Amino acid sequence: MDRTPPAPLPSPAPADLPQVWGTLCDAILAIAAEHELETVLHAILDHARSLTGARYAALGVPDAGGVRLERFVTSGLTDDEVAAIGPPPDGHGILGVVMREGRTLTLDDLRRDARAAGFPPRHPAMRSFLGVPVRLNHAVVGHLYLTDKRDGDAFSPSDRQVVELFARHAAQAIANARLMQRLDASERRYRQLTDDAPAIILALDAAGCVTFANAQVRDAAGEPPEAWLGRPLPDLVVPADAPVVEAAIAALRTGAGRRTFTARVAHVDGSVRSLDISLASDDDGPSALHGIALDVSDRHALVRAVADRTRERDRSRGEQQRLHQLVGLIIQAQEDERARIAAGLHDTTVQTLTAIGRRLRSLAEPGAPGDPIAAELALLAEAALAEADEVRRLSRNLRPSVLDHLGLAAGLQHLAGELRHAGVEAAVDIAGDDAALDDDTRITLFRVAQEALTNIRLHGQARHATVTLRIVPGETTLTVADDGRGFDPDAARNAGRLGLAGIQERAALLGGTLDVESAPGAGSRVTVRLPGRG
Repeated sequence: MDRTPPAPLPSPAPADLPQVWGTLCDAILAIAAEHELETVLHAILDHARSLTGARYAALGVPDAGGVRLERFVTSGLTDDEVAAIGPPPDGHGILGVVMREGRTLTLDDLRRDARAAGFPPRHPAMRSFLGVPVRLNHAVVGHLYLTDKRDGDAFSPSDRQVVELFARHAAQAIANARLMQRLDASERRYRQLTDDAPAIILALDAAGCVTFANAQVRDAAGEPPEAWLGRPLPDLVVPADAPVVEAAIAALRTGAGRRTFTARVAHVDGSVRSLDISLASDDDGPSALHGIALDVSDRHALVRAVADRTRERDRSRGEQQRLHQLVGLIIQAQEDERARIAAGLHDTTVQTLTAIGRRLRSLAEPGAPGDPIAAELALLAEAALAEADEVRRLSRNLRPSVLDHLGLAAGLQHLAGELRHAGVEAAVDIAGDDAALDDDTRITLFRVAQEALTNIRLHGQARHATVTLRIVPGETTLTVADDGRGFDPDAARNAGRLGLAGIQERAALLGGTLDVESAPGAGSRVTVRLPGRG
């Protein structure tokens, strides 16, 4: 934990100010270049020590209420010193003064200040103190504390000015790192979604080279998806089928519509697999293509799924003024992807499985009694029809048509019906006109209810659940409550449960809040409040 910062600057004389500002600029550029949150936090502390000549630095992150420290990162202490000090401070004493007053605090000797709470045993001696709030758009995201200036003097007005300016840039660096964390998590969820799909999902560039392939490539070709990246799609099929692929790509480049064809792929085990491939141009034009490839070689495992990949994400991460929009764009892309996959499942897979089931049933009917082939056909027919029902249910969960066609109230009733089907008594209480809500609000409220009711069904062990929606001018409130076994919300957050974090992020993007009230054995209550957006 003992981190060595850049060499500290001496207290500047007027003639030294250009050097100080130059070092400040270097420090700002250094923290802006980092994207991993832990690295950013430690870089901020190291450069703050260097700018002021402080022996120690710390960064405190307040909790949601802004009265206690939720996180405390230090610089200048060894691992042994940190272990000897014990638990980190929680916001009392001088640190709490900076938190409560929300302004810079400079002390010549913090030990003599009446507001000081004292140091724990074996804590290093500290005298001079400089505390600066770290703000982003008027919101405090942390507090920067510097102590024990190396030359023995107090922190000067120029120290204060430099650190206050540095803190503003530090806030932006922290926000950017958090956005990158969320983006990485979203990309991992997107990869998991595509890897779980029953078909190969592809993305091609303008030259027809593969830029994305999911894990199903391994089943079809016996090699990892990375082996396909950068290779032209015609080169990945058997030579005899390459002209068919080239013709489809050429047609799409001229603006033609979706192209569907069959091509064979050589497996590394020597076998040849047949793929039904469907390609289309991206919404942005024919410069990039996307599509799916369904392995139809094994008729017992025939599954037809259509999934369009999301638009190319904006890779211009250097435009910092747009970074805060990325989370919203990703969530919207996920909703679009859910809608496209749901439409594809309903329009192709369900109809195909239904047709197969009915055809198998008709083939089984003429068989004589006791005919084993007719009996097997009948079993296959029922299996295909049951699978069609399951895929239809999956399609409704991805994007229930009732939400788009009949509105939020009907969507909530649909979710409650599914919970009742699972054996939990579920009631829906709605007051207000849901037709006045905009699409983003309706989708957010639906997803919050869906996540909460899914948790009740899978983990809650509840007998009763209620969904309450209140729509009044200026605010919409949704509450999902149950009488199940409950859980520890703090432990769930610390465990990184993506579902809870996801709905909390959805609420925040619309300027709302999400509250989770629960305890082991006491049921749970999830409440989301959104501002009026009709």
